Amino acid sequence: MWSIKRIFFRMSLVFSAFIFLNYCRNFTTLSEEKNKLHDVKITLIKAHSEEEKKLDEVKITLIKAHSEEEKKQHEVKSTLTETHSEVKKKLHEKEKLLGWRRNVQWESKLDQHEYRYLINQENGCKKSESITLLICVISKMSGAKQRNVIRETYGAAVVKYNVSAKIFFLTGISGDNNSTLQAQLQSEADIHGDILQEDFIDSYYNLTTKLIMAAKWASTFCKNSNYVMSIDDDVTLDIVNLVSDLEANVVLSKFVLAEPTFGWKPIRNPGNKWYTPYELYPKKTWPPFPRGYAYILSIDVAHDIYRASQKLAAPIPWEDVYCGMLLQKVGVKMTDIISWFQTRHGHEKQVAPLGARDHYAIWDKPPIQTWKAIIEQRYKNIHL
Repeated sequence: MWSIKRIFFRMSLVFSAFIFLNYCRNFTTLSEEKNKLHDVKITLIKAHSEEEKKLDEVKITLIKAHSEEEKKQHEVKSTLTETHSEVKKKLHEKEKLLGWRRNVQWESKLDQHEYRYLINQENGCKKSESITLLICVISKMSGAKQRNVIRETYGAAVVKYNVSAKIFFLTGISGDNNSTLQAQLQSEADIHGDILQEDFIDSYYNLTTKLIMAAKWASTFCKNSNYVMSIDDDVTLDIVNLVSDLEANVVLSKFVLAEPTFGWKPIRNPGNKWYTPYELYPKKTWPPFPRGYAYILSIDVAHDIYRASQKLAAPIPWEDVYCGMLLQKVGVKMTDIISWFQTRHGHEKQVAPLGARDHYAIWDKPPIQTWKAIIEQRYKNIHL
């Protein structure tokens, strides 16, 4: 009986041990399985994290691309806005422009006068001869009629009365590149040898350029002249008396003979030909200047104002006012041509159409009729 109990006890122990060992084995397997599942979970978490990271990177890239695109669109929008603003501003500024400024583009700027000669007369003033007066006539390409009137009047008197003077017509080019007109001008220059042309656009509002053209050409190609005259092409000139009186003049330097203005005010009326807005010239009065229809400079003054123009830009397009500014800069004062003439010829009786204030240069009167009056009245005692 004891043996059976012992056997049963032992079998119970063996079974319990088996059960325990089996439990341990299953526990180990479960633990290993659990570890494997944990590892798989970690792997999946890492994979998910990598995927999320990649997705984040893609998202960031897309955000950056979107941001760049928005930036570009903003820049394009800003550019379009600025362009529109500039166009609107220019239109607004054009709307503000009045008078001649609506149709003429003009700005104050330094001009070194480096234009090219299209027609030049380099030997027009022979170095071997002394010339009392070089006459620079302000002309235009289409002004052949006026040039011919001058050639037939006081131009002819230079030869007829043996006057020490040279006459040249100064012009620029047309804005429309008129080849026919250019050919006609060249033909005229070939015949008469008295035309000077540079390649700047010729217009009424570009006469400051022509003023410096005259001063530069005189001080470059006609240094042997004592005086230089600027004169409009609709003015009649008493060339015989003028040159005779200049030859008797003892002042050969720092000399200007003109009808001077003092205290003249800029014209603020936009409808006027000489309208000057405050933005171009804010001062109440002009400096003294020679009236532009005709004035005379000694050759050294011509050279001085040419040099001065390279440092003083014309603030306005009026060449006579600009000349006054240049004279002021070089420190030269004007001699009144009317008083100068009256002192020498005031006793002479005037005949129509000449008036009491007329002097050597008569403007705003019929050229041929005026010239005949000068011939009949002033030259009747002059013989060849």
